[in-house]
Amino acid sequence: MLNWLHWTVLPILYGLIGLILVIYLVFVRPRRGGKDAPPLVDTSPIVAGPFGMILEFGKSPVRMIRRCYDTYGGIYTIPLGPKRLTMLVGPEQQSVFFKADDNKLSQNEVYNFMKAVFGPGVVYDATRKNRQAQFQSITSGMRVTTLKTYVTKIERETRLYLKEHFAGDEGELDLFHALSELTILTASRTLHGDDVREQMFKEISELYHDMDQGLTPLTVFWPHAPTKEHRKRDRARKEMVRLFSKIIKKRRENPKSGGDGLDLLSNFMKIKYKDGSKITDEQITGLLISLLFAGQHTSCI
Repeated sequence: MLNWLHWTVLPILYGLIGLILVIYLVFVRPRRGGKDAPPLVDTSPIVAGPFGMILEFGKSPVRMIRRCYDTYGGIYTIPLGPKRLTMLVGPEQQSVFFKADDNKLSQNEVYNFMKAVFGPGVVYDATRKNRQAQFQSITSGMRVTTLKTYVTKIERETRLYLKEHFAGDEGELDLFHALSELTILTASRTLHGDDVREQMFKEISELYHDMDQGLTPLTVFWPHAPTKEHRKRDRARKEMVRLFSKIIKKRRENPKSGGDGLDLLSNFMKIKYKDGSKITDEQITGLLISLLFAGQHTSCI
């Protein structure tokens, strides 16, 4: 009996202890920076130790960032498993991030988890030259002359929304919810075009919702974790590509079908990379999704 324990149970027990130790040292134990590094936040009011930071971040990233800001100021580092997230809170601290070039602060690695949402070859998954071509197209579509044409479209969507939700000239709205809906409505009209807004808005809105819900704290560390939210996100992105591919094909056959042609979808369809290749329908869809996320999250966070 003792020999059986010695040769069977004890090796398994030692193996489990060793595995736990390796997981802790490699994936959980906080890694400290150099002497000039920002302060490391390694304690949490939820649970003592490194697991507390992971649990607190998963529960509410915004509340965690606020708590740490109140204690440590505008620059601090949060260890989350094998990753270290350094927070720059406030305009003075954030200016360093926006002024640094890719050689100092590469955005590709930071936003790599968004590839699951935007798709391959888009924005931060694109090569530098292709990304520059995509950004140039976005910039040209955001010129003052173009933005001025959006004013009447945004006003029209706002008036229609208020008319639908108000009884007469008065009413009450949940401002956060209303602005979230209005952002999608106006973005669909200006970024996607009249044909998308009038014919496919309901489907696009529902698919966007599934993709947005598929962006969780876990996504940052494990973008393809086998969760219900991720599965719905992946199905929604595939369907979004299918729908926009139909619109793109129709516009190529009949350029006037999209309205005045000032929307960003029309702009993206003209992108041609420096190597001579043309942008794909999937990449066009990814750019549109990225702009929806950018507008929605900066407008309503």
